[in-house]
Amino acid sequence: MQLSKDQQDAISTILDWYKSPTRKQYITLGGYAGTGKTTVIAELRSLLPVDLKVAYCAYTGKATSVLRNKLLKNKSIYKDDKTGTIHSLIYEPILQGDEIIGWRKQPVLEYDLIIVDESSMVSRDIFDDLLSYGKPIICIGDHGQLPPISDDDFNLMSNPEIRLEIIHRYDNSEESPLLKISEIARKDGFIKYGIYGDNVLKVKPKESGFITQFVKMMGNFENSFCVVGFNNTRIQMNRKFRTWLKRPDCPLVGDRIICLRNNKNATDIPIYNGMIGTLTEKFSCEKFYDVSCRFDGETELYKGYINKNNFNAEKQPPMEYVYKSEILKWKKQNSVGDYYSVNNNIIRKKERIALDNFDYAYAITCHKSQGSEMENVMVLEQKCSYWSSDDMWRRWLYTAVTRSRKNLLIVSEEG
Repeated sequence: MQLSKDQQDAISTILDWYKSPTRKQYITLGGYAGTGKTTVIAELRSLLPVDLKVAYCAYTGKATSVLRNKLLKNKSIYKDDKTGTIHSLIYEPILQGDEIIGWRKQPVLEYDLIIVDESSMVSRDIFDDLLSYGKPIICIGDHGQLPPISDDDFNLMSNPEIRLEIIHRYDNSEESPLLKISEIARKDGFIKYGIYGDNVLKVKPKESGFITQFVKMMGNFENSFCVVGFNNTRIQMNRKFRTWLKRPDCPLVGDRIICLRNNKNATDIPIYNGMIGTLTEKFSCEKFYDVSCRFDGETELYKGYINKNNFNAEKQPPMEYVYKSEILKWKKQNSVGDYYSVNNNIIRKKERIALDNFDYAYAITCHKSQGSEMENVMVLEQKCSYWSSDDMWRRWLYTAVTRSRKNLLIVSEEG
């Protein structure tokens, strides 16, 4: 590979860290879009022993899928290496019969090195679980993005030890407009109206022709979303997009939905705040929906019970619960099967189950979009006094525009 000086320096620093007998357990590598983070990791892997077992992982299935595709393109996944979510790497299911009733940390991790992508999404408790295995960890992320929303301000990318800040991919004609617009957003926090490339442009709201054409390109939103600044705008835009798709005011099979609250003990796969997927099955009960959902990048279906009151809610309602006895009664009345029996014996009928929180994912806030990339992204610029500093606004705009892999439309009254 043709490596730049900053990429060579990054690799040397990581190798020195890895080989040091007194190294601390983890090292952080931050890099802006287009600076070659994956290139650095691919070259690093070629310099490590072939028989070394490396686990590449990310917070969500979607982020893992993006990482895996980049690594395969660079031929940097070796025979005994693994790519997967952090959860699949370090947790195993607790079974009662055929039912998953929880997850526990695996006692042993059979890998020599862990490389975590999109590290700013990783919470303190999950990172503590990763550290508990005593394995060396390389944490990678984009330090130009918004910091995650968390109760303890934990952020592995707040001050990375190694930084890649020179963009090297302008020679790629497909990526060039997106990289240029991301650099403008990060440095200036202001993008002028205009066309920057094929389907990469900024327009005023009154330029309805461009907007209508772009929405048509977004199709059924399987690989598209709209990034907004505020919750009320998110609700309005979700209604508009679903009206465009001729969908009624309730979730249907085929709807794009987003998880709003972590549940590590969800059936079949754990779910995390910000995961986006497609509703594949839905039954409606008085208090809840019984659903299946295929999350982007995941192989297993999520199956669970979700709160009806969350969809298009201006304020997230408090956690709600339902008794298993209510679920069993409803399932029997509606002949939809019984997920809560072992050898035909009902178990834990009095157990309370927390209803999972979801909402539509046609439009999502910028914070929720972190870790996701889509082919088609519409961004509604919404700058106001909420953004306490110019730096936070630049981070917001940079995060929003870097969600796009190919086509980007920015709509704004300012420009």
